[in-house]
Amino acid sequence: MTFFGSIGKKPTERIRIAIDVGTHSIKAIVFTVPAAGTLPRVLKKLVFKLTATLSPIQKVSRLHEFLFNIIRELGIVPEKITIALGPGLVEYDITTWTITKPSGKRGIAKKDVTAIFQRLLVEHQDKYRLIVAIPLEILVNGYALKTDLPSKIPPAEISFRVILLYMPGVMGIALEEIKKSLGGMPINFTTLAACSREAIFRSFGEKEALLVDVGGDESTLVFLKNRTVAEFAFFPAGANDFLRMLARERHIGHAESETLMTQYIQNHLAPEIASSLELILKNAATRWKKSFIDALDMLYNAGPLPQEIYCFGGGVNQPEIYRTISDADWMADRSHITRPSVRILNASDLFGGNSLEGFLQGPEEVGLASLMLYSLYHEPPF
Repeated sequence: MTFFGSIGKKPTERIRIAIDVGTHSIKAIVFTVPAAGTLPRVLKKLVFKLTATLSPIQKVSRLHEFLFNIIRELGIVPEKITIALGPGLVEYDITTWTITKPSGKRGIAKKDVTAIFQRLLVEHQDKYRLIVAIPLEILVNGYALKTDLPSKIPPAEISFRVILLYMPGVMGIALEEIKKSLGGMPINFTTLAACSREAIFRSFGEKEALLVDVGGDESTLVFLKNRTVAEFAFFPAGANDFLRMLARERHIGHAESETLMTQYIQNHLAPEIASSLELILKNAATRWKKSFIDALDMLYNAGPLPQEIYCFGGGVNQPEIYRTISDADWMADRSHITRPSVRILNASDLFGGNSLEGFLQGPEEVGLASLMLYSLYHEPPF
């Protein structure tokens, strides 16, 4: 019996899959497309652990196997599969592609820019790596194109702001093979930076915000401005740095340090033990803060930082990380605001507090929830 038979999939339901490929795990959620005014129904959530010794290409191989097994259980290819590739697999960048005097006519319809974009995408490909471009917005003569350009205005210049995913050599070939398997699958590769914009704007209406995603071995900053991704930055520091320092200073193994950290976070330790751990973890927080501030400097060109800060990822459960982000000192030279407004997100917050029958829990699954919203509601600018 397939797992869809065991959980009561209805024959008329439209099925989608969202997959988050991280450093240490692959998470997938299988869900239905909801009717207007309702929430999606989760059919299955799956987690596949990745060992630290796996190379990026081996992780792609595991992704292929993982997805194939889901499809086999489904018995059908879903109508859409959205896969977010983490920074441990691909490189990201935000850039602008510009073409001058795109046509000899006045005015331009949004649908007309598709051919221009595809031509630019081909021009920017190279033989050493596959490039996937996620368009953020279209600029005509320096202004964002929201509707068709009136015929009285000549389009002297068209620009595309895009997030680029660089997939080197064998990696790009392997990811393309996944799309071609089973006669061709409707796969969209993306990044959580793009998905988080969709989630924050749709769930909270925020036009500007700084998102801080703290993972195990890396953290991501996403600066949202004017309802789009203005800039992002990554740095190789996360919750596991706190565990490693704890293990080293206490002369214990990784599993023991995880248990001790859980007890510390839940305030289940004797006061004297908790105080000794706090001193150790403050040192780890100082190192994380330095990397955090260095990454903030990479957002400089996007302008002053906003007041609203949304934090998520498994690492924000670490109290020292939350206190570091909530501290006002790092905003002094980067914003007109003197103190940030910091909120820790849970996955259920993106669905109005509904955990979808318990499938979406905690800050660590905000990425997966964001992927669902991106799959359901994202509309490209053309």
